[in-house]
This record gives sequence, C-alpha cells and structure tokens, in this order.
Amino acid sequence: MGDSSRCVRYVALGGLLLTFACAGPTAEKSGGSGGSAKLPPQVLDPSDVIEGGGTLPGSSARCQGGLCQCREIDAAGRGSPETDAESAPPAPGYKRFELRTGRGDDTMRITIEGVGTFVKSGPTPDARCIYVDLPAGAHRIRYHVIAANPTQGSEPRLRISEYSEKFKRWYRSFGFRCTDGSQPCTKDLARDEFERLAKQADGKFDPCGSAKVQGLRFSTDREADVAVGDFNLQLVLNIYKFTPRFAPDTPNCKGLTPTKPAGTTSADDGEMTVQPAK
Repeated sequence: MGDSSRCVRYVALGGLLLTFACAGPTAEKSGGSGGSAKLPPQVLDPSDVIEGGGTLPGSSARCQGGLCQCREIDAAGRGSPETDAESAPPAPGYKRFELRTGRGDDTMRITIEGVGTFVKSGPTPDARCIYVDLPAGAHRIRYHVIAANPTQGSEPRLRISEYSEKFKRWYRSFGFRCTDGSQPCTKDLARDEFERLAKQADGKFDPCGSAKVQGLRFSTDREADVAVGDFNLQLVLNIYKFTPRFAPDTPNCKGLTPTKPAGTTSADDGEMTVQPAK
C-alpha cells in the first residue's frame, strides 16, 4: 500500500479511534473500551483481507453476464417502492446485500473474505454495484481504491444496504464518503469522516435493519494534506438471524419483538448478539 513510512492506519474499536504506523503486516494493533469481549473474533483480527478468491457472484436478477444494474437511489441512499423490489428472494437462511462503489474512473475492489472480489475499473464514471446473498455471521470486507490519476487522487465511496423481503425495501446499513466531489480526498478528510463513523459505537447505522458494521479501519499512502492515491477500508459486516419487524426509515426502531416465553432468551430475541460466521 505504498511507502510504509508514510502509511498510517486508523482503527475504531469500542468507540475509540486508534492510530498506528503501517510498519508491516502485523503492525496494526487492536484495542478498545469495555464490551470488546462481546465482539466477534473477526472484528479483532488485525490482518488484511486478501483480495482475490474468484469473482464475487451477483445473486440478484439485476445481475446479468457478470454486470449488475444498480437500483435507483437519491442523494441520501434511499430507493423507492417502484425500483427497490427484488424479483426473486434470497435462499432460505440468507440475506441480500447491495455493495455500491463511488463514481469515477478509479479502480475499486470490494472483497468479501472467503466469498470473492468485485472489481470496478476502466472508464466507467457511474457507480457500480454487486448484489450478494450472505448467511448470518460476521463477514470481513475490504474496499480498496487505486486512483486512475495519482496526481489528482481518488474518491473513495462505499454504500452497503440490506434488503427486506417483507417490505420490499432496502435498509441503509453503512455509508462512507471521503468528500462530496468538490475536492480531492486527503488523509485528513478521510480521518474526519472515519471519526464521525466511529462515534456509532454499536455499529448499527440503520436501527431498523439486522446488520451491524464493526471493526472499521482504513489506511492511505499519502501525507495528511495530499490527495490519496491508494486507499483501503476494512470492516466487519455482522449479520443477525432475526427478521427486522420495522420498515426502512421507521422512526424509533427498537429491534425484534421477543417471541419466546418469559424467562427464556435466544440469539434471535431482543438485543442483537454475536453469531460469528462458520
């Protein structure tokens, strides 16, 4: 990821923002405040997600011939009832997610560990999407951007959305955008956005959905005020088994209504609990 003497990694754990020099593959450390013992091991894994593992398969009817047609969304990432519905649901035991890149000609890679890698490259100014079906559990994801023009820099942007088969709409599970396109992304601007995201300590960016984004970390290859040419964002998408009972954007979502008799508990009831991927 470039000159390690200039590379700095930022890691968010337990609501704390930690900073480490990229001196080597084991240089990144982990830590956090109380509650880290409840985190899945994937969140505490300091290693880089290795790109590759084959092409990330598209699991929606929106995907044909290796390309997926992105659904229409507004500036806030919201879709509409007319365009959100999937023509076929995911298989039992799986949930569907949309991973959407930024715009521009930069090369962008999205890797889901153990599943595969999706690549956006070449002169394709529009955003690109991949739709994947994943089982409940903690899945490590890497978003890697290489600037088409190193002098101009890159514009990292990633959105993750979860599909609701019940409501035929999408939950806005996560969004990272370094800049609004009016200026190049620098390490300082990326850190500002990262600090904002890190304040969401529980990782549930959309309280109506059933997924958390945890273990955020990013690294760049440039000095603080220079446009980044190589950018890496890693996260853990922690997917829970329960079916959300609220539609996207419902005010004051509170999670799953308990269905077990009083005095019993289950990983599918009440407060979300960790269910690492097998």
